[in-house]
Amino acid sequence: MRRLPPLFVLLIAGVFLVVAIWAVTGRPQSQPATPKSKDGPSAGDVCPSGPPSPTLSGEASKPSPTTPPAAGQSSAATGNKSLPALLDLGSSGCVPCQQMAPILEELAAEYKGRVDVKVIDVYEQQEVARRYGVRLIPTQIFFDAQGKEVFRHLGFFPKEEIVAKFKELGLAK
Repeated sequence: MRRLPPLFVLLIAGVFLVVAIWAVTGRPQSQPATPKSKDGPSAGDVCPSGPPSPTLSGEASKPSPTTPPAAGQSSAATGNKSLPALLDLGSSGCVPCQQMAPILEELAAEYKGRVDVKVIDVYEQQEVARRYGVRLIPTQIFFDAQGKEVFRHLGFFPKEEIVAKFKELGLAK
């Protein structure tokens, strides 16, 4: 049986040491991964959009009195009353956001005249993302007809759950 040269043994030990150090300290800090299903996105799938916000905890945060950009704007121009709104903040480069896009298009068509559905790309309109304290995308913010935030959800949000939330919040029948 042949012995390995000492230099080779030191080289292998050094590689293991570097890998161990990298594994402990070198990985970027991020949100825990949500297990993916083979059937598509899971509720709560998110893409990072900056450091965690101290004001957002868990899936939903406390409502804050804010007015969405353009909420009820189109109806205000025609003299109609303001509408409740669903504001989706995401990005075209985010997989859960891409999977939300057809859902939001369907909701905009189905609830036209009852709920104003808006989609904002946080990288194209960074000031809006800062205004609402967005740290993970997609983020959906629900507003009542007066423009007050009544619910916030982080991550992928299935259509059935959005419709249920509309009904729960009294935003649509």
